[in-house]
Amino acid sequence: MPWPGLMGYKRTLSDFDLSVPAQATLATLVIGKEALLERHAQHGGGPLMLKRWEGTNQLEVQVELRRRLQQQLNDLVERDQDTWKPEEPDQLIDTVIGCFEAQNSQTMHIATREDRHQAAIELLHWCANNTSKSLSMNALSAELNQSRTSLFKGARKHFACTPLELQRSIRMDRIGQLLLNPSRRRELGLNGVGAIASAVGFTSRSHFARRYQQQYGEPPQATLNRSRDATDT
Repeated sequence: MPWPGLMGYKRTLSDFDLSVPAQATLATLVIGKEALLERHAQHGGGPLMLKRWEGTNQLEVQVELRRRLQQQLNDLVERDQDTWKPEEPDQLIDTVIGCFEAQNSQTMHIATREDRHQAAIELLHWCANNTSKSLSMNALSAELNQSRTSLFKGARKHFACTPLELQRSIRMDRIGQLLLNPSRRRELGLNGVGAIASAVGFTSRSHFARRYQQQYGEPPQATLNRSRDATDT
């Protein structure tokens, strides 16, 4: 975004690509559509908010509104039972509405997603939902109905790795989560490193252990032992 503002609010939005600089400050606001519309109507809001809500996806926030919004967010985050004020969330919604109604604020539409970006998002979702599968590039291309080139360029652009490296990294993350979560292991009936690796699709335990050590800096058994030690104490 070229200026501090709101993003990701378009009414018909299902998902969008977001690139955030390392030092950026980002907060997520979740406000029900009905609550926002009701509050807007109560204050006799004009058509500008609805127009921007329907047709844009990035909105500049003016300096004074930005300061007020930051202060209200900080107050909500740092509140406790003794200082809680029921009117604070309503005040924040009023400020958000004020941001949308500010006449001089610039807006931007959601950009058209390039093929490689779409391919990267589909690849990420598929890998996250199919951690027990390990497919070749040709098989991934056929499964996702995306060209090998789009998958490769998209993965490089978004994740700084190849599609196969992304697939393996997500599967390793899944294993790491299981190794650290005894209740989930019991729920799935998984006992020991070998059973967990097999459940996530690794057929060679030595190959898996080597990859795991490369990614996490310790053998998988060490992770499992730490999980057991924490449970015992």
